[in-house]
Parts: sequence; C-alpha cells; structure tokens
Amino acid sequence: MRITKPLTALLCCGLPLGLFAQRDNARMGEHYFEQGQYDKALSFFERAYAKHPKHPHVNLRLAQLYVENGEADQARKYIDYAYEKRKKLRKKEQPELLFTLAEVDHWEHDFKAAIQFYKESGYDSALVAKRIQECEYGLTYLASPQVVEISNLGTALNSEEHDFSPHVTADGKKMFFTSHRITREGENAGKVEDVYFSKFDNGSWTPPANLGAPINTDHNDAIVGLSSDGQTMFIYRDDVGGGDLFMSELHDSVWTEPHPLPFNTELKESSVSISPDERTLFFVRREENGVQNLYTSKKEASGNWSEAVKMGDHINSDYDEDTPFMHPDGKTLYFSSKGHSTMGNSDVFKVVWDEETGEWSEPENLGYPINTAGREVGFVMSAEGVGYYASSKSGGSGGADIYEIKIPQEEKKHNLMVLKGFIKEELSNKPIEARITLTNNTTGEVIASLHSNGSTGEYLVTLPAGVDYGIAVEHEGHLFHSEHFSLEKLEGVDFVEKNVWMPVTKKGSKIVLRNIFFETGKSNLTQNSFPELNKLVEYLNKYPEIKVEISGHTDNVGSDESNLKLSVERAKAVVNYLVAQGIKEERLVPKGYGSFQPIASNDDDEGRSLNRRTEFKVLDEQ
Repeated sequence: MRITKPLTALLCCGLPLGLFAQRDNARMGEHYFEQGQYDKALSFFERAYAKHPKHPHVNLRLAQLYVENGEADQARKYIDYAYEKRKKLRKKEQPELLFTLAEVDHWEHDFKAAIQFYKESGYDSALVAKRIQECEYGLTYLASPQVVEISNLGTALNSEEHDFSPHVTADGKKMFFTSHRITREGENAGKVEDVYFSKFDNGSWTPPANLGAPINTDHNDAIVGLSSDGQTMFIYRDDVGGGDLFMSELHDSVWTEPHPLPFNTELKESSVSISPDERTLFFVRREENGVQNLYTSKKEASGNWSEAVKMGDHINSDYDEDTPFMHPDGKTLYFSSKGHSTMGNSDVFKVVWDEETGEWSEPENLGYPINTAGREVGFVMSAEGVGYYASSKSGGSGGADIYEIKIPQEEKKHNLMVLKGFIKEELSNKPIEARITLTNNTTGEVIASLHSNGSTGEYLVTLPAGVDYGIAVEHEGHLFHSEHFSLEKLEGVDFVEKNVWMPVTKKGSKIVLRNIFFETGKSNLTQNSFPELNKLVEYLNKYPEIKVEISGHTDNVGSDESNLKLSVERAKAVVNYLVAQGIKEERLVPKGYGSFQPIASNDDDEGRSLNRRTEFKVLDEQ
C-alpha cells in the first residue's frame, strides 16, 4: 500500500513552523516528502527521529514512509506513538494519521480495525471504498485459508537488500533472480539491480553468482522472464526510453548481448513471459494514464514478433496488472494485480485458457496465505507445482525476499510431460547443439523449434497434454533422431529423461523412424506418419549422394511367413511415399525382416511395440 494522491494533496499542511525553524533534518525530510522522493525523505526523518523521538509529526512521517517502502511492520511503533499523541498534531494532519493507522492495521490483517479507521479518516471516498473492499476480501480469504507450505528461502538466496523477480526452469533446477546486494566492485556497487543465478544441487540452492556482462551493466538490469529450458532470458532496463524489454540467448556457456524487443515504445514495457512453444509473449505496458496493462505478441512465420495486442478487460482491471507467467502447461497464466478481488496492494491471480471457447477464465485469487495484504509479485512455478515469488511480508531478511510455495496436489492440476536430457555425437561423445522440432502428428503442424545447448548438450522441452507429439532431432552431418509421445490422455506431470547419441551420416549408420505408423495388420500408412516421412524427404534431399535401406520389422504375433510379408509391404509403402515426393527410386532399397531382428522382448506389450518399427540405414555414399 503506497502513499496515494489524496494523501499527497494533504501535504500542503506541511510541518509545524516551530519544528521547521529548529529541525533541519525534519525540514529537509518534509521537502523531499512533498516532492515524492521518499527514500531521501526517509533518510532525513530517521535522523530527525534520532534526536527527537517523541515528536508526533516525525513519527507520523516515518510510519507513512515505511508503509510506502513496503515495510509496514516497521511502521507500527511510529504510528502507535503518533496516534497516542494525536492531540498534539494539527487538525489537518488527523486524516493522514487515521488513514496511515488503517494501512498498518490492513497490512497486519486486522481488517476490522482497518475498516473502522478508513471510515473515520475522511479520505477520498473512492479510495476508502476500495480499501474497505480489500479488507472485506481479506476477511473472506482468511476464513478459508489454502493448504500450502510457504517458506522464506533464507540467506541461501536472500540478502539484507531487495531480492525479487525469481524465474526457474521448468524442472525447477535453475533459478535466476534480481537483487540489490553488494557483490560487484566499483562506484555502482550495491546501487543498481543485477541478475543472479543459482542451481538446486544436492537438496539446496548454491550461493548466487552475479551473471556479469553482458547481462548486467552499470545501470539497473532485472530479469523479467525466462524460457522453460532456461536458454532465453528477458531483461528489463530503465536507462532507455520509459523502460524497455530486452532478450538474450544462451549460446554454449555465453549469454548474447541483450537486444530490444520490437514492440518497445516510449512508454514503459516491463515484465514478460514466453509460452512453452515460444510463440507467444505476455508482457506489461504502462499506459499514458499511468496504469499497467497486460499485452500479448505472437511470433509470425517470419520469426518476427507481431504488433502488441492488449488483453481483454476481464483480465486488465482499472488498476495495475503485473508480472505475467505462463505455466509450462501452456494454458494457465498467472499474474499480479492491484484490482479484481485483491486483499491489498498486489495479489497473485490465475486464468486458464479454454481451447473450446477460445477464451480465458475469470481471474481467480490464489487466496491466503499465498496472498497477503502486502505486495505479492513475480509468481512463477515449476512444472511439478512448486511456486516462487517475491514478497515484502514481515519476517524476511530485509526488503523483499524470495519465497518457495509448495502446493499439495497442485501438480495434478497441470497435465504435461517434462522431457529433458542431453544430445551428443555417437562416436566422440561430444555435446551437440542440435535442432529439436516438435510436431503435432495429428495435424502435421510444427509446434515449436529449439536447440540443445552446444556446451553441455542439455535440452529441456515441456509438452502440454492433449497432443500426439513427434520429435525430430537434427544436426549437420548426422542422421536425424525421432521420438514419439502420445499425451492425449496424460493426467498429472510426467518427467522423462531421454539422452540421445546422434550417429554420423556414413555407411552402416541407422536409426529407428519412431513416427511412422500403419493401420493395424496392414501396410497402409496413417496420416500421422506424414510429418516424419516429410522429414525423411528433407534429409534425403539434403544428402543426395547416399543410398539407403528402408526396413520393416514386426513383433512375433502371428506366423513367421505372414510377419515377413507384412514387413516387406510396409517397407515398400514407405519407399513408394518417398518416390512420390521426388526421391529417386534407385536410392531406396525396401527390405522386410519380419520378427527376426527384435530390439526388445516380445513377452509384453511395451516390448512388442518397440519391435514393430521402421528403420533407415545408410547403405552407400555415392
């Protein structure tokens, strides 16, 4: 709860003249207070208090300034003393006193007392009505608290300064955040915001490391968004324009020079989230009237970001919206708001996208104790349902702190697979920066395209449920690798680790084509085979000098004769498709092996499924 315009309007009452004449610190504090420079005002009033702790006006100002600074718990002793000595305050100061007392009670969740003091303050009726409504929401939320476990991450991550804007990878193993802590050298040490990094290792977070250049500069640099795999970062910088958004990518172990996003304007753009398929950005823009709203931008076929579009009025309220975060499930959007059904300052809300209606649900407050009367912003969540945010609630290390939120059963509300591992070359075992393409096998649509890290080979992909996925891994000079995941009926969160060794394109190299499917017991290709077959066409066109064998394999159900015949027919069906797409027939050799070359046991369904396959083998390099 911040100092409001109605309060600022009352500042003309000023400091009593006797105190002005005698107290230089209080006079300077009052000057900066009236100018809205609250940090400087706080410094001077603290000095004034050190010499005159019993002056009611100094106590009132300190209470107001601590509330403004998000530290209402520090304001309690000052406002209580000012209220005790209220008769010594001027008549024009009484509304400020009562309103500030209401704010401190509000902050401490004494909502009934806060309502009473708000009413008695005589402040602007619209402002008082909103604050009273917040208190009434607060009473409702406190009466039905959510079953969650919230813990301050402690000095492992938090400092005595402001630590905020946490962002984690989908697997919850890496965190980036912003801090004012003093770890850099030079004249700007501790004076500017920097981005830090920590890993979750052996059950705890490693000591945070300053990312340095080019992410951090001599100005304020704050992380405001992160891709699911942690290889694309979004930075906010306030030294250009009204405050702009920048993007940086991790190439091997080096972050690229951040470049501005194309929809930046002279207004302030801050805080951004990218969807799991990396095709939609959700971001915040401060309008000319000073209110922050949520916007979206889509990635076009050219790879450029589209013109920004403001989200609907049922998401954007009449007050500030902030810190959007799209969950790895691709349909649940979290954001903070000072509007809607907040219980005070900013609360965290969520909306869910409905594929059938093409609309967002109504904003839902995450409730108490995730939300308090303090400022809850920057909420993010790992795929398995562990949340993180920054809060200025009492009991922290100082300023804003980063908190972890464990939500029982939350992961069951999000249906998705987290696929991760590394990609290396088969012969050398060296990491590869491979291209990974996700395709909807049902529609043939390419859903997303990303890369593994060239330094480590690591990759991470989140696959929202409800889709039959084909995954292709490609790298120059290697056979492509394919995987198939049918997630149409997936419930909950599934973690799968898949390491890939890419064979070099040479005689004898072979791969399994995991996304080629046939009608049961027949050689008719099904439609969801076409994305993989087209990928094979691309590969053969890229390497026109090679000759290959297309082989069919079956399980052992049925006679050897029938299985052999079926495998040959299926191999020929693939060859016929490739020839129809322009591949020369003399480069393709169809071969059927029936059930004679199993790669798994035929004693169970899983093994038999693996044995029913189509393979691609390099026969010769012409």
